[in-house]
Amino acid sequence: MTELVNTFVSLVFGFIIAISTDPLRRRLDRTSITISFDKDRDTLTTPDDEHEFGTYIKIKLENNGRNKYAKKIRCYLTSIEKKTFEHEPWSMIFDIPLPLIWSYKQDVDFIDLPPKMWAYYNIFSFNKGENKILPATHTKPFIWRKDLADNGYYRFNMYITGENIVKPIEGRIDLLWNGSWDSFEIRNFHQE
Repeated sequence: MTELVNTFVSLVFGFIIAISTDPLRRRLDRTSITISFDKDRDTLTTPDDEHEFGTYIKIKLENNGRNKYAKKIRCYLTSIEKKTFEHEPWSMIFDIPLPLIWSYKQDVDFIDLPPKMWAYYNIFSFNKGENKILPATHTKPFIWRKDLADNGYYRFNMYITGENIVKPIEGRIDLLWNGSWDSFEIRNFHQE
C-alpha cells in the first residue's frame, strides 16, 4: 500500500511541477522587439513597378533577444487619422486593422526573425502616377481614394505582435503631405 501511495504522490507532484514550470518556460522563451524610423535610411525613392518614380516609407523592426527567435511577427495598420491644419484635433478616417506588407517580401504574412537581426515593413508610399498616399496593405479600401488624396496632416497607427514577443508594440508615424509624391515631411515617429 505504501508503494501505491508513493507512486500516486510522485505522479501528483510531477504533474504540479509540469504545470508550474510551463509558464516559466514560456516566459524564458520570449524575446523583445523594437521599431525605429530614420528619415535618411527608411525613406526610399526609386522607380516603382511601373517604371515611375515612387517614394516608400518603411519601419525597421529589430529582434533584441540574445538567443531567441522572434516568431510569427505580424504588423498591422490599425488606423489612419487626418487633420487639415496643424493645431486642430485629429479625426479618424479609417480604423479597421489591416496587415502591412513586409519590404521585399510582399507575399509573406509573417516572418520569424533571428536574434540581433532586423527586417523592414512598409507603411505607405507615393508614386508619380497617382497623386495620393498609398498605404502598404494588400486590401485597398475604396474610401482611401478620396480621403488620402487631400493635402494635410496624416497619422498612421500600427501594431506589431508575434508568438513569443514579451510585449506587443504600438507605434505611429505623422506625415505632412503637400499633395505631390515628392513633397512631404515626416513630422513625428513614436513607439509605445
